[in-house]
Amino acid sequence: MLRPKYFLITTLLITFISNLNAQFKGFQEIPDSLIIKSYQSLYSHYYKLIDNSEYNRLYATAYLKKAYLEKDTLNIAYGYYM
Repeated sequence: MLRPKYFLITTLLITFISNLNAQFKGFQEIPDSLIIKSYQSLYSHYYKLIDNSEYNRLYATAYLKKAYLEKDTLNIAYGYYM
């Protein structure tokens, strides 16, 4: 049987590792084909796919990444709003 001190350390370590893994599962690679689309196109696809959260998030992230690459502060704000 583990001592309480080792049990606590083991439990915290397992919790930390599982939280790290959960954060990386949500990360998506944005295809270049989305980055070259216009802001209007990304915006309209975002709202067409409002019920599908996975694709919805992909278009919103592409919008935001495009705005960051172009250093367009107004569209960065819109990207965070989406």
